[in-house]
Amino acid sequence: MGPRGDRGDWLIVRVVCRYCKWRWRMWCRKPHMCFPLLEPAVHISLMDEEVNTIENAYEFDPGFPHTFLSGSMFAEGPPKGGYSPDVVWWTKMLGTFDWVEGAKPIRPHP
Repeated sequence: MGPRGDRGDWLIVRVVCRYCKWRWRMWCRKPHMCFPLLEPAVHISLMDEEVNTIENAYEFDPGFPHTFLSGSMFAEGPPKGGYSPDVVWWTKMLGTFDWVEGAKPIRPHP
């Protein structure tokens, strides 16, 4: 996961679980079997660069209506989704708006 030495002992399953923010109740019925696997993932904190690396590892086309809303359907470049009002191309044409910043993940203290 990068040049930092403390990333060497990460299992890919733990990184995926942390990135996707899965809850063990959604796919596991016996917590005593899953907790040893997922408990170390709770302590993993992904940096913004690492999240971008994961998201850009494979080009994903979200399809219509997301590419229509973001304007990437009409432009050259990678397809991206319009998941919040600040990226909708139609509102950018109408003027300048102040949007409330979206929710961000809670970072653990060092």
